[in-house]
Amino acid sequence: MSTYRNRQPQGIPTGGQFAASMHSEPSISLGGPPEPKLVILDPSIDSPAIQELADAGLRGGLYAAEEDHDLPEGSVVLRTDGVQVGLSGLGTDEVAVKLLSDDPGREFTMTHSNKPSTEDVMNAIGTTVWKDKLTDTFGETFQDGEDFEVRDNYLGRNSHTGDYIAGMTVSTPNGDWFSLDHNFTTGKTTVDSETWMDEKPFPQEFVDPIISDLTGKDVYGEDAQRAAAEAFGEVRARAEQMPGYDKFSELV
Repeated sequence: MSTYRNRQPQGIPTGGQFAASMHSEPSISLGGPPEPKLVILDPSIDSPAIQELADAGLRGGLYAAEEDHDLPEGSVVLRTDGVQVGLSGLGTDEVAVKLLSDDPGREFTMTHSNKPSTEDVMNAIGTTVWKDKLTDTFGETFQDGEDFEVRDNYLGRNSHTGDYIAGMTVSTPNGDWFSLDHNFTTGKTTVDSETWMDEKPFPQEFVDPIISDLTGKDVYGEDAQRAAAEAFGEVRARAEQMPGYDKFSELV
């Protein structure tokens, strides 16, 4: 089975996360008035692979990639639901789906290990749009503090344990990276890192300032745990209102 690899922005650890394989819905739309169909704005970019996506229900406007999109030659850009997605290698063995943003920290690329089916590409586009919307949801709940900054996030169910979890990649001014993870099953929030410190998960006294900084509350111990649970609960509640939640919340 071929799988899309979520390639994180430069300088951000991947954490070994991969996008799950999902079944396509009739169309991809995560909010706002849906486009009636796929509109090919430049006839020169039309191809059998693009027509297959159109037949599969892809919506939005499609045009040739420009130089400032930093995409391989022959790539196209899909504008859908307020998001721009770069598509390269359609119809070949090396397909990539890239979220395009004015904020380089939000850009990421999903690549495919084998020649993908039309359903695979539709799933990757839908996942990309979902991830961008989810970033906004986290941004409405957490803040970049004075000492810690949110770099990436996820929301889904752990395929090994079945626990429903959410988390963020967080950075420090010194360039250290770690994850802040919340387990909705246990209600606990922990900090972990693949490369930093030997004690894992990190002790509560290390977790407290991170939660305080990102939630804007001066909290310690169980108060910090409650503040984190409340904030992550808001993220999940907001995400549940997003179209496509049932499909795209199973990505971890």
